[in-house]
Amino acid sequence: MIRRLLTAMAVLTVALLVVAPSANAQDVPPPAYPPGTCGFVLDPPVIALGGEVHVVGAGFEPGSTVVFEINGIFLGSVIVGADIDGPIDAVFTVPAGLPDGEYIITTSCEGNSFSQSVLVGDAALLCGIQIFTSGATTSLRLPGFQPNTPMTVTVNPGSYQVYSGPTTGNPMTIDVVMPVGLTDGEYQIDVVGTGMDGQPKAMLCAVQGQAAEQQQPPLPVTGSDATVMLVRVGLALLTLGGLLFVIGRKRSAAA
Repeated sequence: MIRRLLTAMAVLTVALLVVAPSANAQDVPPPAYPPGTCGFVLDPPVIALGGEVHVVGAGFEPGSTVVFEINGIFLGSVIVGADIDGPIDAVFTVPAGLPDGEYIITTSCEGNSFSQSVLVGDAALLCGIQIFTSGATTSLRLPGFQPNTPMTVTVNPGSYQVYSGPTTGNPMTIDVVMPVGLTDGEYQIDVVGTGMDGQPKAMLCAVQGQAAEQQQPPLPVTGSDATVMLVRVGLALLTLGGLLFVIGRKRSAAA
């Protein structure tokens, strides 16, 4: 009897030892991945229609497939590297049919969405101009900046600051006076402010500058010009005198 009781207790003890680890494993959640924050950057920040954008990031689950979209349109996918840092490095082609403007490239990681803004189209048209004249008032159209936040606009080379103040809307439309004394050539308009996501934002627009038209000064009066003028005045006076003489003779004959 005692022997049977000891055997039963031994079996029960072994059973408890086997079941206990599995119960504890269910109570303890698996470690969350990634260990850091997912993220990515874009290069370049301005992309031509049908051009390529380079995406580099880290913090994704190794071996998983990460899908990128641009304003909800499929952009491309990449398989995360085997490194524990979860790196991604890919080049995607932007759809050629998109109109000029600002777009948002997004992806997800562990149920969270991550995004970066990018400007698509002609870099010059993003500022609303392709050419400007030195010293002239020029209207700029600057999309993608959060209203009522500080903004600076600088013309380079030369670091000519043509605007510093708050944004008034999206897109931001302002009239600025371009720097005086610029020569014909290529310039860039650098815009720095706050993006719609609340993060610092910089935009570059490549434009063509032209020098202001020079007004030609009046030609100086030379000695020969003065002589010609006197001769013309003398001839006019002689003609007028001749007419008056003829009129006087006719009146005398009539009388």
